[in-house]
Amino acid sequence: MRIRAGSIAAALLACSLVTAVLLPVSAQEDASQSTQMNTFYGPTGLMRVPTADIAAVHKAQVGVALVEDQWALSARYGMNRYSEVGATLLNQDDSSTDVLAAAKLRVEPGNIEWFDLGLGVIDPFDVLDDSYYLVASTKKIPISGDAVGFRAHLGYGTGVFNQDPIGGGELYLDRHFAVVGEYDGRRGNFALRYNHLRQPFAIQAGVAESDLFISATTTLEF
Repeated sequence: MRIRAGSIAAALLACSLVTAVLLPVSAQEDASQSTQMNTFYGPTGLMRVPTADIAAVHKAQVGVALVEDQWALSARYGMNRYSEVGATLLNQDDSSTDVLAAAKLRVEPGNIEWFDLGLGVIDPFDVLDDSYYLVASTKKIPISGDAVGFRAHLGYGTGVFNQDPIGGGELYLDRHFAVVGEYDGRRGNFALRYNHLRQPFAIQAGVAESDLFISATTTLEF
């Protein structure tokens, strides 16, 4: 089983590299239409739950997350509009710091325009708990004008996601603020997020595991 899991992880990482080489670079998405936050475990997403979104093309998303006595420092790189790779420094309960690799592929169904699929791996080398996930993310559903809207995310994850359904939602209050809710396979988490937009910076604060959760992400261009 471990060999099979390792083969899947290797294939996913290889696919990320291949898509970066073969597919053309596309224009960056409007940040108000997609999630531009690193999760606690690293991949672009909500608080702990990844979405189908990826880091901006040829840019690095650097994030930090804090909850109780745990912290994480992560970096993601958008290889193209269909793939991202990255790594996370994770410290839990003041123990030793682990390095977790990760990769994600985004699939855009050709005949269905209102959602994307994200297929990813966290910690493929099983430093902490090798985890695989598949998640579907809707495009932004307008409620009032272009700014106020809603996005939903639903999927399934193994490892840190407890072999359970995962998902969440984002309620956009305007172009800067959004209410975030998620279920990470073990518990429900909630936060209020602020996206600066004119500067590549976003921050969110809320509750995870009944404790204060704070995370921030900025984007760097090379």
